[in-house]
Amino acid sequence: MQLKQVIIAHKAGDSISKRWAEQCARQLEERNCNVLMGPTGSKDNPYPVFLASATQSIDLAIVFGGDGATLTAARHLSSDGIPILAVNAGGHLGFLTEPLETFIESEQVWDRLLDDRYAVQRRMMLQATVFEGIAPTWNQ
Repeated sequence: MQLKQVIIAHKAGDSISKRWAEQCARQLEERNCNVLMGPTGSKDNPYPVFLASATQSIDLAIVFGGDGATLTAARHLSSDGIPILAVNAGGHLGFLTEPLETFIESEQVWDRLLDDRYAVQRRMMLQATVFEGIAPTWNQ
């Protein structure tokens, strides 16, 4: 995997996820990676700005938060095929995220990604629509 341009999103209002995001941004920038970083949450949606301001293709999105932050990233990035590395930092649930403890040696994570020593889990995403009002009648 190349790491020329990376998105890093951290849970809005959470100092732990922000601190990890800043540390990872520094590490990646030292490796000549362009980093786009911002908060994500109920009032913060950085993904349209990230996608509009990207100077080249985005190689990876790193999300520090919980499952909600991960699902938000997936909703906005899946159509572009951007892989997401989700780390549970500041989140309440962690079914879709890696535990923060496995990310402590983050420099080794970058080495593994650059050396193509990683696995991608493809996940299914459902889309649903809710209609309100009177149900249509069907001709029989």
